[in-house]
Amino acid sequence: MKKKILIVEDLLGIAQNIRKYLEHSGIDVSGIISFGEDAVDFVEVSRPDLVLMDIDLAGDMDGIQAAEEINERFGIPIIFITATDSDVIIEKASGVDPFGYILKPFSEKELRVSIEMAFYKEKIAKERQLFTKRIERLHETALDMNKCETKEEIYDFVMKSVGDIVNFDCFSLYVHNGRQLVLEKSDQTEDTSCIDLRSQCMELAEKTWKNSKVELFNHSSESGKTDLFSVFGSIISAPVDQDGVLQLYSKDIEAFTQNDRRLLLLLINHMVESLNRVKLQAKLEMQAIHDPLTGVFNRFYFYKQLENLSQKQEESALKIAFLMIDVNDLKIVNDKFGHQTGDEVLKIVANILNAGCREEDIVIRYGGDEFLVLLLETGEDVKLMKERIMQRLKRWNDLENPYSFPITFAVGTAYSEGIENWTFTDLLSAVDKDMYQHKKTQKERKTNEHSLTE
Repeated sequence: MKKKILIVEDLLGIAQNIRKYLEHSGIDVSGIISFGEDAVDFVEVSRPDLVLMDIDLAGDMDGIQAAEEINERFGIPIIFITATDSDVIIEKASGVDPFGYILKPFSEKELRVSIEMAFYKEKIAKERQLFTKRIERLHETALDMNKCETKEEIYDFVMKSVGDIVNFDCFSLYVHNGRQLVLEKSDQTEDTSCIDLRSQCMELAEKTWKNSKVELFNHSSESGKTDLFSVFGSIISAPVDQDGVLQLYSKDIEAFTQNDRRLLLLLINHMVESLNRVKLQAKLEMQAIHDPLTGVFNRFYFYKQLENLSQKQEESALKIAFLMIDVNDLKIVNDKFGHQTGDEVLKIVANILNAGCREEDIVIRYGGDEFLVLLLETGEDVKLMKERIMQRLKRWNDLENPYSFPITFAVGTAYSEGIENWTFTDLLSAVDKDMYQHKKTQKERKTNEHSLTE
């Protein structure tokens, strides 16, 4: 598209000579104006790309005043053309921040160079302005990203925000699941998501993840590739630390600049920080509700669950059961074989309980050698759970036990089904009592067996 230049000059001969040169150079002259006031009105309507402004004009408004208003209202580049080289005038003209200052008489070459430099300076100024706006948007995005509480929220937020920072046609986000990269999100349309194209995008993502650096790819520099670059003219592929790869695609050739690369890298750095924050928060939350030795839930988590269940109990009939497990002779194991062996015994018991319980059941380390299992929507079936766990314990002792002693534990059961106006305190007392009854039965059986062997 041709550039349009407005000539503001009250000497018609000079104005016509400038017009002749500009048109010869392929530039459209949008008009010749002699008065500053008319120049402002003309610019408002025609919006030229540049104004050649004489300082000494006919009328009440001089060129500096007209330029100041044009610059303030429309932001159009201005080059002063004047016969005045007064320091005072030059200083006043500089206050308008012109893109050039040409002294009359001037040659066509001087005019051409000044115009080219003005358009170049305008291009740089616009790029800087755009870059500044994108930096500001990036800063806002980083602040808003801190509100995300899960990695999925972070992924969604970045995908919605990245378009305000870098221009592109579509994107793909690949996430590393610990074994390989998998496609997490993409907005490629059906015509750009064929199997071959997806495969090439994945290969590119794997290369980026392996190299751990942001890479720009253009059709002109990748002439050997046909399928991928017959659809996209430009691709920017960036690693998200060790979490994955973000790819942006554009149908235009050389669409992504080094500034785009820098902005995307900054955005990803903020993204990585947010992901690390979420991971740390999840780790701390996990540690807060889990027993550090056995990995099962701790007593704090159990009481939190009771609070939630108490509210549900008031709203509807709640069906609940407990298993209480007490490891036998753990003190003897600690004294004879050491606390490290005692700790291993507790871990083994926790594993047996996890394997014997359903996925929705909650296994808790209740005390030093005591475990509790909370079973929702369970009644008398809790007794079957007890038998299943005891069978697992027997099988482990028979087939896997590396120690010179068997691991044993007593199990008590209690459930709310059929009990009116029950409380959690009632159930915990009942399961504790039943567990000690089982322990007593085990001791009596062991005593009887010992007597028989004598």
